[in-house]
Amino acid sequence: MKLLINTSYREKNCYKILNDIKENDDHMVSLAKKEIKRCMGCCECKKQALKNFCVIEDDMLEVYTNMAKFDKIVFACPIYMNFINGTTKNIIERLNTFYMHPEVIKNKSIYLIIIGEMSEEENKETVEMITKYFESLTEFMEFNFKFLGYLSSGIIEEIDDIEKNNANYQEIIERIKNKI
Repeated sequence: MKLLINTSYREKNCYKILNDIKENDDHMVSLAKKEIKRCMGCCECKKQALKNFCVIEDDMLEVYTNMAKFDKIVFACPIYMNFINGTTKNIIERLNTFYMHPEVIKNKSIYLIIIGEMSEEENKETVEMITKYFESLTEFMEFNFKFLGYLSSGIIEEIDDIEKNNANYQEIIERIKNKI
């Protein structure tokens, strides 16, 4: 059983990949229409983690609750401005509660799929920077991290279809499933 998190503002390419790897017992959360406020840096999560996780009342409670429940968590993140989008960064900052209480996420497996417009070669440096960022989080949050791959969705104004832009899309999906 896996938790699949679409961090895109749209329910398109990231959503499609997660939906295509989803199995019967998996749970998917799409953040496209969720209200996730930014971390206030108040550190109240030191006291709140095992109760409500955070004092901010928004849709992040659903994410926290599901992350605590599942041992395998898969993020599908789009690249915006050569880095993860704001929603993904915001989610990571709101995971401060798990830094304060690492026992909630310790030894869980977090997987990452990155989606961008450009080719894999053109986005190589960006993908490396993002994976290093996630790897750095494992040092103090004590979860296991695995990068599952980068896929090009094609240029938004032209193709914007991850399946059409990747001739071997079904093979890629099977490879991702086998890595989890």
